[in-house]
Amino acid sequence: MKNIEQIKQELKFFVRKHNICKEDFITGNNYTELFRKINEIKQFCTDSFDTEEEFHSIFNNQLIIENGVLLCNCTRSKLVEIPNSVTSIGDRAFYGSMKLRSVVIPDSVTSIGLYAFGGCYLSEVEIPDSVISIKRRAFDCTALTKVKISNSIKLIEDGVFSGCRNLTSVTIPDSVTSIGEAAFSACINLTSVIIPESVISINKAAFQHCNNLKSIDMPAVVIIKEGAFALCKNLTSVKMSDSMVLIENHAFEYCSKLTSIIIPNSVISIGNYTFQYCTSLTSVELPESIVLDGTEFKNCISLNKIKLYKIITLTNK
Repeated sequence: MKNIEQIKQELKFFVRKHNICKEDFITGNNYTELFRKINEIKQFCTDSFDTEEEFHSIFNNQLIIENGVLLCNCTRSKLVEIPNSVTSIGDRAFYGSMKLRSVVIPDSVTSIGLYAFGGCYLSEVEIPDSVISIKRRAFDCTALTKVKISNSIKLIEDGVFSGCRNLTSVTIPDSVTSIGEAAFSACINLTSVIIPESVISINKAAFQHCNNLKSIDMPAVVIIKEGAFALCKNLTSVKMSDSMVLIENHAFEYCSKLTSIIIPNSVISIGNYTFQYCTSLTSVELPESIVLDGTEFKNCISLNKIKLYKIITLTNK
């Protein structure tokens, strides 16, 4: 590998040639410091095959690894096998790797950084159980069709799989307790999601605009946050847990094929416009204790009546 000063000189020539940024942006005494800056502009360095290859050639077409962190994929390979020396895949490490089709992540890896595989054309990925952290938008890959999530993940962070429009099914491992904001939003071909009993919260817009999601079973979820399932236009079946407490604003807005809903008696509040424009909704059952303000079922044009049920406690005396 070239020394760091030579790398910086070649990078300065590269950014000047392509008018990407000022030369004084290229700083650092080691690769970690250098890529902390470079990764911020990497999307402009690899916006075409020609500039991508030129950028990678500066680093001798190698994986850049320092102190156990994979900083950048500068290879031209369709298949990348990450070596066992890597413990962390850094922020934007594979960002914009347009030739990449397959990656092998070893059991040595414990974390995957922000936008790590953003803009790649991966079709499948297996995340080993050694991984305990996956950062925001790590797999922003439109070609992704299949993913195996680590059984050690507790939180699926915000937007991790957002926009994976070819992803058709996903199984959430039973280590997960929370699904983050927009985690699977705009996965427009997602038809099946298995949510385990470990999950207690589904955050804002988590499955928003999953056009082909047909059913959802939430066996232990306590809170559904704002817009979590909004615009799921083919959603026909929703099963909520008996421990559900709160359904926030717009949670099921524009779920136009949803025909019936049963709100468990554990629920204490339903947000504004929760079921707005659920135009096929004909049957609703909810506890008598729920206070409605009139917006929850707004523009549900097929809904004629709402059945309230009393909660009766039986005692043996």
